[in-house]
Amino acid sequence: MKLITVASHLEEQGLDNLVMSAQKFGWDIEVIHVPWRGFGTKLIETYNYFKQNPDVKELIFVDAYDVLILSTPQEVEEKIQDRSKMLVSTEKACWPQSDLASEYPETKHEWKYANSGTYYAPREVFMDLFENHPPQYESDDQLWLSLMFLGNRGKINLDYNCEVFQCYSFIAEDDFSYENNRVHNLKTVTEPIFIHSNGRTDNSKAIELIR
Repeated sequence: MKLITVASHLEEQGLDNLVMSAQKFGWDIEVIHVPWRGFGTKLIETYNYFKQNPDVKELIFVDAYDVLILSTPQEVEEKIQDRSKMLVSTEKACWPQSDLASEYPETKHEWKYANSGTYYAPREVFMDLFENHPPQYESDDQLWLSLMFLGNRGKINLDYNCEVFQCYSFIAEDDFSYENNRVHNLKTVTEPIFIHSNGRTDNSKAIELIR
């Protein structure tokens, strides 16, 4: 399974940590180096990557500077049950447009709102959403993805149980434990693979796991 990220600056410790963790677990990672033109850059470059690589049928997108990987592509493939839909990470806050919160379905756990920092995308689904609702460079990628989820329930699933993706923002002290080189979500009883320290949250414990 292909892994891509979009980076405007290559000399960053966060990107080094991402690449190191990807290589450790055997990921085929592509760092797309382009100038930053706004948050829509990430969506546009993901679309361009699909267009330029017609043999790529699915991929994982991750943000460049605040994501770590703790397991293999094989585990991801085992955990994604429905590969005909996008699988998008979740976080505890509805951002950047909080008034959309009421439109989200009720869930068992606190992680219920779309986060654009890590997601799984089948080629046809992503390209269809992009071409029918084209974002601009100045678009907010998280708002775009939130609107895509709310308006296209049949094409996007959210990772409510954090089986694959874990956002660290607004975490509580009793959310996680760290053992056997994995992050354990104690609320959902899962072992997520991609750890996204969004909101500049401290990811030092996760970094220790990949060293």
